[in-house]
Amino acid sequence: MLVKKCLKCGKEFKIPICRIKTAKFCSRSCTAFSSKNLCNWVKKYKKVLKGENTSQWKGGMPKYICKNCNNIFYSYNPNPLYCSRKCQTIFNGKKIAGKNHPMWKGGKKYTTHYGYVKVYNPEHPSSINNRIWEHRIIAEKYLGRYLTSEERIHHINFIKNDNRAENLYVFSNYLEHNKFHKRPYLLTSNII
Repeated sequence: MLVKKCLKCGKEFKIPICRIKTAKFCSRSCTAFSSKNLCNWVKKYKKVLKGENTSQWKGGMPKYICKNCNNIFYSYNPNPLYCSRKCQTIFNGKKIAGKNHPMWKGGKKYTTHYGYVKVYNPEHPSSINNRIWEHRIIAEKYLGRYLTSEERIHHINFIKNDNRAENLYVFSNYLEHNKFHKRPYLLTSNII
């Protein structure tokens, strides 16, 4: 064992040979006091290198002026015109959705990943996100009334995108539709 002097209080303390280079203080309280002083010294005398003070600084995000509100905003996008989507819609004077959206393709129908066809129809009372199932619209046209939320449509040939009126059968509720799938021979008519 070796004897060393504490850098804070000057008291002598014993250390093993392996700690001869690292041991500087006699106790944890002396170590804590000195580390606080060291932090204060760093804050006081050393320059903190952040942002523009570093050698790696490349100018940060470029500044732009919004066309609508004339506020300064920062963006990595090349040549942005507006600070937000809200400013863009106000400046253009229209909502960018549906027919006003640049990617609008006329509200064409599309097939979901389940195989059913959805059609754009924002005026329909049971549309969700301005779309409704095509087989429900065809059944409603054939019956001459809107279907209730309980009524279910069955595709007779089990082809989900075959929405011909002669291929559709309307069940009054989910239970009847379920019973049919257990006993398909109970279906009496091929039409809606």
